[in-house]
Amino acid sequence: MQCLHRSERVRRDVIIARLRRTADVRRLGFVCVVIAAGVQAQASLASYNGAYLYVETTGDRGRIDQAIDAATADLGILQRSVARRRLRASTRPFPRFQVVFEDERVLVRLKDREFDLPIDGHAIRAKGLGGDLVNASAHIQGHDLHQTFEGDRGTRYLEFQFHTDGFVSIHTRIESEYLPGRISYRLTYRRAT
Repeated sequence: MQCLHRSERVRRDVIIARLRRTADVRRLGFVCVVIAAGVQAQASLASYNGAYLYVETTGDRGRIDQAIDAATADLGILQRSVARRRLRASTRPFPRFQVVFEDERVLVRLKDREFDLPIDGHAIRAKGLGGDLVNASAHIQGHDLHQTFEGDRGTRYLEFQFHTDGFVSIHTRIESEYLPGRISYRLTYRRAT
């Protein structure tokens, strides 16, 4: 390295200090933008708070039954009969649900169950929709709420797609090591007035 005169070293140190301050300001600006985006996302999610009612469309139950039949088709006749009966009972559409986004949590009431979950994807132990203990978690992706209920017999995924017109599509997916296929269906709900 060359020997720098004192004036050159001072000048170099001043330039380095300016670059560091500029980088710090940019980092601070980035952090502010990220925080503001998080606050804005929370505020926009809160606009979806409320109760929603099931909008029955022609063929909903038939599509669910077809998905169950396809997922259980490769089971033996006795297993298939028991699985289809249980799955039909557990896939009845919720007549209504309620959602409340607050801070870094979401409260969802489905059937007779209430799930108060952090929206960072962290799982908590809770009674699932069928009454069994499950690991329940939630996370946000855009304006969609993703809930996962992972139990001993399988996993149920719910994707709530909120629309600005007051409607919500819930895409349900059920997977289990006991099922040769997965069950997948979508239902529509509208904001209660």
